[in-house]
Amino acid sequence: MLIVLALIMLVLLLLGYPMMVPLAVGTLFMMFTGMTFFGPDQAVTWMVTGVGSWVLAAVPMFIFAADILTKGHTANRLLDLVDAFSRHWRGGLPITTAAACAMFGAVSGSTQATVVAMGGPMRPRLLAKGYPDSFALALIINASDVALLIPPSIGFIVYGVVMKTSIGDLFLAGILPGLLMSALFIAAIWLVTLLRPEAGPRGTPQPLAERLRLFARAAPLIAVIVVSIGGIYLGVFTPVEASGIGAGLVIVIALVTGGLSRAGFVKAMRETVRTSAMLYMIVIGANVLNPFLAITDIPLALSEMLTHLGLGPYGTLPAILLSYV
Repeated sequence: MLIVLALIMLVLLLLGYPMMVPLAVGTLFMMFTGMTFFGPDQAVTWMVTGVGSWVLAAVPMFIFAADILTKGHTANRLLDLVDAFSRHWRGGLPITTAAACAMFGAVSGSTQATVVAMGGPMRPRLLAKGYPDSFALALIINASDVALLIPPSIGFIVYGVVMKTSIGDLFLAGILPGLLMSALFIAAIWLVTLLRPEAGPRGTPQPLAERLRLFARAAPLIAVIVVSIGGIYLGVFTPVEASGIGAGLVIVIALVTGGLSRAGFVKAMRETVRTSAMLYMIVIGANVLNPFLAITDIPLALSEMLTHLGLGPYGTLPAILLSYV
């Protein structure tokens, strides 16, 4: 059954279907061919139960906040603030990009939104400074992955719902790895520009008065991060409430600063619905696949197989990592 399931999922992925399709279709195919121990009624129950978790209500809120920031160009305030403190360093512009991706991820929790928000303004700036396009694209896409670790990560919310894990604990566990990943990005940028001086032009240092002005402009967005994440850890409100408060604050900031038009607001709502639906479908597929794996004892069989192979700790870890790939 494991071989059949793996082949079905692999073929669907190679055909270009999004991840939500292989997760569900492989299990449903085996169910209708009589290879499983449950019927359609049980599968539908798992689907409905999977998306019925109240914690998932936080997902569209965080996505909506990210879309509002992107459509209203309010995210540029974070870019300008980071750039004011790092533009005079070697590789200052790429460092600005990496740090701004981490800060935007701490507001939105969305990797895709971070790529869009940071890629739009930063890619032309990097190209204008003489950086190769391959370097600019790789930097923006990979630095945006920090949003998966730094709270409020939408990936953590989905994982917590599927695996029945505390969202607050996941958020707490992601802070240090997220900051470490950002620091490693910055260190890698510094090393690359050190080895290749032509790739690390420096800018003119900003005066203190200008830095303070830019900090004041970005202070409301920083306050959103502090209120949302701090409120969760202090027990003032739940992750769902934090998402609603964060989205509300972002809307107020965008309206007050004049960075959001009516057309941008409507477009943000539409894209929020589209992205949220995609994530909900992934949760549905995972909630069908997980019980199937548990009922068929496939994870237990795999662990016993690794045990009998006698790979030892240094051989077992690569095998586990290979299975995730």
